[in-house]
Amino acid sequence: MESRVELAKVYLDKRPGAAAHVLETLSPPETTALLQELPARICGPVLAAMHSHYAARCLTLLTTEYLVNVVQHLSSQRAASLLRVLAPAQQDALLHRLSAHHARTLRFLLSYSGNLVGAWTDPNAVTISPGVSVGETRQRLQQLETGGIQRLFLVDAEHQLKGSVFMAALFQAQDEMAIERLADTAPLSLRARTSLTVAEQHNGWIQFIEMPVIGRAKEFIGVVTYQNIHRSLQELRRRPAEMPGKNDEMINGLSEVLRAGVHGAWVTWMELLSIPVEDKGVNHEHESGYHRGA
Repeated sequence: MESRVELAKVYLDKRPGAAAHVLETLSPPETTALLQELPARICGPVLAAMHSHYAARCLTLLTTEYLVNVVQHLSSQRAASLLRVLAPAQQDALLHRLSAHHARTLRFLLSYSGNLVGAWTDPNAVTISPGVSVGETRQRLQQLETGGIQRLFLVDAEHQLKGSVFMAALFQAQDEMAIERLADTAPLSLRARTSLTVAEQHNGWIQFIEMPVIGRAKEFIGVVTYQNIHRSLQELRRRPAEMPGKNDEMINGLSEVLRAGVHGAWVTWMELLSIPVEDKGVNHEHESGYHRGA
């Protein structure tokens, strides 16, 4: 029995998108009853992969303490994507339970719509002042986690982007050399309010794996990776309309056919986790009023 429980956990962990597809055919109370019995690190990606409307219903049924734990196991960009479905008052209640730094980062990301570059930017990217030497820069990097960084960005006291330096060039240069001598002083950048669709087509991705992001006043606000943009667009394109429209009779019909089988799977999962299950029958009415098509 324990091995079967672990199998269910592995499925949710390794296939969060597929798991979200299945769970959305159940009512939010059924889904949250299952998720709350699993580690928050597993549930976060599953919730983030759900439709906004359905995820919002689930989130309102989870305790704030559990939600805080879920958010702490997601990247800042993923957490912000999930929190966007909550009402502002609910967002504030949760953000007040987080550390000041984490809450500030999420508030920044939440200030952008989910289909804009700013929403997927890392505002905590490592930056260097233009006036420092190569040796000083290397010393600072030794104190930070900089794995996977392709370039460093030079940002002045007014938060203006002054250039970029390849990490490879940095570690080949002499300690006394000024960092500015290694810099590309006109690096390609993206604006925070650029749509993800436009950003994905930027020529800069031919050469770089990440791009600096600037605001309305051309101030540096962070770094975005191609991986983040591409993955976010894939998720947005996979999501149909949030609620079925009047012409979706065929989709709703397919959902009715699937519901019996999926409800059986849900009962099995709940039994595996030793959660009491009331036999509602396969034609039980979903409280969400929402069903996802096949």
